[in-house]
Amino acid sequence: MSKLSFAAGFAAGKLERDALRALGRRGSQAPGWRAVWFCKEFIGRIDKPGRIICVTGTNGKTTTCNLIEDSLRALGTRLLDNSFGSNTRAGVASALIAGTNAFNKCSYDTAVFEVDERSSPHIYPYMTPQYLVVTNLFRDSIKRNANPDFIKMIIESKLPKETTLVLNADDLISSSLAPDNPRVYYSVAPLPGESAEENIINDARRCPVCGARMEYEFRRYHHIGRARCPKCGLNSPEPDYRTVAVDTEKNTLTLEVKGRPAAAEDGGERTLIELPLINPKITNIYNETATAALLLEMGYTPDAIREVFSKVQVTTTRYDSVEAGGVKIESYMFKGENPVAGSRLCSIIGKESGAMGLLFTVDDLYTARDGIENVSWYYELDFELLRNADVKRIYLGGKRADDLKLRLLLAGFPEEMLVTFSDEEKAAEVVDLTGLERFILLFDLTRHDQAEATRDKLAARARSAARTD
Repeated sequence: MSKLSFAAGFAAGKLERDALRALGRRGSQAPGWRAVWFCKEFIGRIDKPGRIICVTGTNGKTTTCNLIEDSLRALGTRLLDNSFGSNTRAGVASALIAGTNAFNKCSYDTAVFEVDERSSPHIYPYMTPQYLVVTNLFRDSIKRNANPDFIKMIIESKLPKETTLVLNADDLISSSLAPDNPRVYYSVAPLPGESAEENIINDARRCPVCGARMEYEFRRYHHIGRARCPKCGLNSPEPDYRTVAVDTEKNTLTLEVKGRPAAAEDGGERTLIELPLINPKITNIYNETATAALLLEMGYTPDAIREVFSKVQVTTTRYDSVEAGGVKIESYMFKGENPVAGSRLCSIIGKESGAMGLLFTVDDLYTARDGIENVSWYYELDFELLRNADVKRIYLGGKRADDLKLRLLLAGFPEEMLVTFSDEEKAAEVVDLTGLERFILLFDLTRHDQAEATRDKLAARARSAARTD
């Protein structure tokens, strides 16, 4: 029966994919959803590449996945990925359908799959990744992910014992994932000019072993840093790969590596490797460090990694900017219901200069439509960090605009600075760019197209005003 169900799922998935391609739709999880509907064990039965790499974590997994994919392709790997589908079981199944011929033979050497944390138990029982890169585990959507310890337990529940983990040594939660698995750790040392940031959320204040209050040698933000328990001695693991310097003028990153055959250039116990800096934001420094650690573990040489890092870029779907009429109009993807990711953006914007305006359209499309979104995450997000910038006006759109206004009032912003409106599609009509050097749109992932349309309308208005003047 299982052979028949797989055959039915395989045929249905292929037909669905062909139909979607005929309609010009490249990215969809529908073929995989159809295949899994017929055969629960579909991922286990379909032919797969000999080498599989998975990437998971609360924040940064898409960017890290893209960096790994771009690097491996530049290194000559014939690569299969799920970047045009989804990171769920159906998305992985869709990618595998695309990677096999009609006789269920895969023609790819390697697969890189982004895996949603909650989807882990539905994917790992049916395939064994050689490597699992974990970016971090933070508090996320309270109605879906509860807390990071819960998500850690979900990932561990079905993770194959043979999988080598590439873990963030600066994250006390994710670094303790699946202790019996082989592992290496990466880290980013305190960089010149860095100072600890005070945040509302820190999910590693207490020792997970004995409950004592953790002591931080350095805490970068939230629970990311180097910690030690004064009572039982638990501490952050020693990294195998650590970024120790970043030079934004030369655009270089210096990686300190334990003496490993694949990485050591001089045979020493620790080796320094200088690499091109892909992006100077601290979150992307972590993403690059994780990618470099994986590539070195896979046996690629520092020279080869230097070559590919000089060519890869961070995807622009999360950030974009345009200059129009003397105003820099920027758009940042702001992960709705994710207070840590939102706090990171507030921290970045809070350190920027110039008179600026902000537009928040951060309600998830589906929960906004249904009108049931939980707004508790507003009170876990560090909006206070925006007060460090020269913010002149803040526009708040959508059904939750008044809730967001209340939160910003509590963060210390004056009421006359806050403008609310309900119809997010009319945001460009509400915004006043007068006297601003920068305008920043903060949008939820599901609102990307709408944000692009708003940005283009604002840019057109700014250019028109400049010509009139």
